[in-house]
Amino acid sequence: MTGEFDPHYIQGRYESETTKINQLSKPNQETINDFLTNYTHERKAPGLCRKYFLARALRQFAEALGDQPLTPLGTDKIRQIIKHFEQKERKEGREPNLQTWKGRIKDLRILIKWCNPKEYPNMLLELKDEMKTGNPYGPEANKKRKLRIENFLITEERFLKLLNAGNTQEKALVAVGYGMGPRAGEVLGLRRRDVLFNPENKSASIDFIESKTTPRRGILLEPTLAGFLAVWFEESPKKDPNDFVFLVQKNGFRPMTEKALSDTLHRIAVKAGLGKWKKHKTNNRFYYNQYDGEPVFWTMFRRSHVTWCLKNMKNMAVALKRTHGNESSSMAKVYSAMLFDDSNEAYAETVGLTNPKNGKALDSPKTCFKCGSRYPANASLCLKCNLSLDPTALISEQTRSEARMLELEETVRGMQLLLNAEVKRP
Repeated sequence: MTGEFDPHYIQGRYESETTKINQLSKPNQETINDFLTNYTHERKAPGLCRKYFLARALRQFAEALGDQPLTPLGTDKIRQIIKHFEQKERKEGREPNLQTWKGRIKDLRILIKWCNPKEYPNMLLELKDEMKTGNPYGPEANKKRKLRIENFLITEERFLKLLNAGNTQEKALVAVGYGMGPRAGEVLGLRRRDVLFNPENKSASIDFIESKTTPRRGILLEPTLAGFLAVWFEESPKKDPNDFVFLVQKNGFRPMTEKALSDTLHRIAVKAGLGKWKKHKTNNRFYYNQYDGEPVFWTMFRRSHVTWCLKNMKNMAVALKRTHGNESSSMAKVYSAMLFDDSNEAYAETVGLTNPKNGKALDSPKTCFKCGSRYPANASLCLKCNLSLDPTALISEQTRSEARMLELEETVRGMQLLLNAEVKRP
């Protein structure tokens, strides 16, 4: 940024959003303004930042409906809003973003609950399929899930693009990140004395001392990637063993910071054709450049290497010992979520299953219409109510109830006739 940061930036964004809201139709203006004035969560009014995002979401929902008013809000309008955003993203060629979709669905649920508090549960049940469109873990969204995982990993193709686009130091940085997966603090705190090169097999052995958990010593880097690090060692302007490996040229050569690391990765990505610099302007007319393109940040290198270790090394304990320094790291459950498909394939291969991907989808569980208990799809009788779980059982039960009521009414009518006859008898 070329000037001082504006602390009232979000206030200006909110005022700009209210101006856009005032350009909508009058019914939608009144609905949105009433919502922003009276909405509370857990008896607390939202802060300015949350209020701005809610105002923007409601304005986008109103624009998606065109000339139609937001209220009364029915399921048809909700489907129209969801379809509008899906078509817009598909038209612009965007990749599905889980975080954006979750936020949009959350705001949509808030609006449904605000407009129809009594019908809110029934509307959610009716819109269950539409509200799960962006879920990357469901069987119906397998392609989106794989696409999301690729966005959080450095593939070999992307790694080669980054490697070929960088200078000598940037090549060494990308090689260490892809081949070893260190944390940002570990690679920024790396000193020349912590790196040893093996002249026989051309590999490198690195000690990560500046670690937030367990220091890791003697971590190997394969010869191909170690070669890029060796070239940078020769060309580096700092030769003292206590000097840092990765530097930034600012008033002389200084140790690279986290901000400089992020800017370096974005600069490499722009040179590799993965993104571009986009100019933005603040409310007080300061311009700054922001990276716009495929996500490239340091944690992706760590995720990629940990995922590779969990896939290819002997067992999880050995993989975690290389990447985390101990065999019982709780971070395994975070990275193992990316290996769901691979674990299924490994299990199928172990037990002798063939072609597991073409299996039949499981039937949905059954629910008792009286007590609400859930049972497997092959169950036929509720253990609590002793009633059938067949969907037609509800109709037959209602028919029996109506027949019993009619029979009871006939009995009561007959008793009344007998009583009237007894009263009239002389």
